[in-house]
Amino acid sequence: EEATEQAKSTLLKFQLQMYDLEDLFSNADQSEFLIVTVATELAVRESMRLLNDLTFESPDMPIKVRNVVVNQVLKEDGTDVKTFLDHVNTSQKHSVSELEQLVQTLSVQPR
Repeated sequence: EEATEQAKSTLLKFQLQMYDLEDLFSNADQSEFLIVTVATELAVRESMRLLNDLTFESPDMPIKVRNVVVNQVLKEDGTDVKTFLDHVNTSQKHSVSELEQLVQTLSVQPR
């Protein structure tokens, strides 16, 4: 009985905190959302979906979004392309290595 009351009390406190958070997010004078993305088709589509969800999905509680930051944009003159591609290549090699190690550990048969 006491554990049930404790659980109810904890749940009620959490619910009240969520109401406070909802009030904060819906108050355009107190908060706004900043979308940060990269310049790829998938990331841009997800950012557009997020922007739509934040501003139009709930007309009774729109969240203000004034800015979108796009990272990893290459210079038009191409001077940073090699550096960027080297970074991507290094990152991919590391990720593939991690996957190979995981597969090897999962491939070990139990005795």
